[in-house]
Amino acid sequence: MAQYTKAQICDPSELEKYIQRLVEVCPKVKEVWLFGTRANSSYRTDSDWDHLVYGSLGTFESISAHPELHHPCIDLMVLKDDGNSFAEPWIQLNPKQGSLSEWNWNFLTSTEAEYLQAKEPTDGSGWRRAEVSAKKAIRLWPKQNY
Repeated sequence: MAQYTKAQICDPSELEKYIQRLVEVCPKVKEVWLFGTRANSSYRTDSDWDHLVYGSLGTFESISAHPELHHPCIDLMVLKDDGNSFAEPWIQLNPKQGSLSEWNWNFLTSTEAEYLQAKEPTDGSGWRRAEVSAKKAIRLWPKQNY
């Protein structure tokens, strides 16, 4: 099985190889979307890659059974069988999770979507205010045929 180093996965040229390996190992995967800082051009060179995986029934369990796909530069969120909630498929203390409805996920085209991101930065006075902004997501796989 292919082993990836953090430096390789952070390298955009290696990302396509990782996605290809993911869909080879887990054929239930139907789509892979990029979201977060990489999709919104606000990343740093050491930023991770945030992916959301759509698949047929059992995709979450299928990916969970392959811990070799877990890599430090990829936050892989997998949609669960309810078609709304998603989570990291790896066993850990505080897995990242959420739902498409919480994010107000909206498909714009077959290759673009948008969602709402809420952050609660402090303004220095100790008061917290929620900032909500629209963010974009880009379908990485399958590639669009033109």
